[in-house]
This record gives sequence, structure tokens and C-alpha cells, in this order.
Amino acid sequence: MPKIPTFTAKGSITQLQGTTSNIQLGLNNTLASALAPVTQAVVDFKVKENTLQNQAEALRLENDFITDMQDVQKTIKTDSKYALNKDAANAYLKTQSETFIKKYRALATNGNVQDKFSNYALAETQKSIFKTDTLISNNIIADLNNSYKKQKENLMETAFMDGGIDMATLKLDLETLALNTYSSQVSPPELDKLLATIPQEIDLMVGLKAVSQSPSKTFELLKDKNYLPSITYEQRQELEEKAKAILRPQIRTEFKN
Repeated sequence: MPKIPTFTAKGSITQLQGTTSNIQLGLNNTLASALAPVTQAVVDFKVKENTLQNQAEALRLENDFITDMQDVQKTIKTDSKYALNKDAANAYLKTQSETFIKKYRALATNGNVQDKFSNYALAETQKSIFKTDTLISNNIIADLNNSYKKQKENLMETAFMDGGIDMATLKLDLETLALNTYSSQVSPPELDKLLATIPQEIDLMVGLKAVSQSPSKTFELLKDKNYLPSITYEQRQELEEKAKAILRPQIRTEFKN
């Protein structure tokens, strides 16, 4: 029967045990190390996704807020109690803005969206206030100019009534009207320029009235530069043409007769 070979281990049992104990690795540690980057990536993605979601919701609420505020602006433009009164318009605008901010904040799904929306809405409110102030300033100037023009026309029309009794004070009346209207609105040189045009306006008005009442006589008078001395050469030519236009049919009728 053959003899089974035997081997003799070299070294002590203690040495062999010490050699193998250093390469042991737990399964849990291996999985945790392997999954750590994946877990962090998922967390980062979720954070970014939440940020985008909150931003989208805040912008959606802001768009609805802007639509409502546009209706407020339309009301301010068309309602006379706001269109020419900054205090009333801004009080109305701020009240409406606060109402809409509360409305849309209540619709937000979380505090982050509420804060974002509130910041956006407040910025839009500031823009609306600026636009409203600019609009009403322009409205006030336009209303002032229209009222001045209308009052000037009234003074010039009434100057011919009752035998032209008010013609004596017309120049002073128009100067007073200009000073009261524009002394705090325009610079002194501009105001002086406006006052300097008043004699010309009066002479032109007188010329137009005279042409309509006595075209033949006025046509002859216009040839004298001392008649209505404040009007320009072009205005004198226009008055002569108006007189001719009135006289021409009369001359033709007389010629036929």
C-alpha cells in the first residue's frame, strides 16, 4: 500500500493567524462605500429640483399678480378720480397690491415660494408706482395745457362781445393767465417767450375777425405794415389769402350781374 506523503508547516500557529487576520472586510462597509457617491448625487439632484420647482411656482404666481395689477393700472388711467390725483391713485394701487399679495401668498405650497413671490410682487409694485406717478404727471400737464388753452379762447372770444369792451384789458388778462398758469412750471426765459407771443395772438385774432366781417376793407388794410404790427409776414399773407377767398365769389357774382 503506497505511503501518503506528509508536509510539515513552517512557522508557528500564532504567526499564521496574525497573517490572515489583516485581510478581513465587512460586507456592510463595502456597500456603504460603494453607495455613498450615488446617494449624494440623488440628494444634490433633489435639492436642485426643489429649487427649480419653487422658482417656477413663484414665477407663476407673479404672472397672475402682474395680470391683476395691469387691471389696476387700467382703472387708474380711465377713472378721473385717479387719473389726475397722485395721492388717490397711489393709495388705491397700494391697497390693491396688498390684497393681491395676500391672495397669492396663500396659494403658495411652502414658505420658500411665499418669500420668492413676495419679493417679486413688491418689486412689481414699485414699478407700478413709478409708472403711475409718471402717467399722472403727464396727465396733469396735459390737463393744465388744455385748461389754459380753453381759458385763453374764452377771454379772446368775450373780448369782442358788448362792442369790444373787454379788448382794452385783453392783453393784461392774457398775461395774468399765463403767469398764474406757468410761472412755477417753466423757466423765466420760457415764460418771457410765452408772454411775448400774446400781442401777436391778439393781432392775429383781430385780423381773422376783421377778414370774416369786412374782407374787402381788411384786405386793403393788410397792405399797411402798421396795421396789426405784431403778426409775422407769413400770417399777414395768410390773412390776405383768406380775404381773397371770401371776395372771389362776390366779385364773380357782381361781374355776372
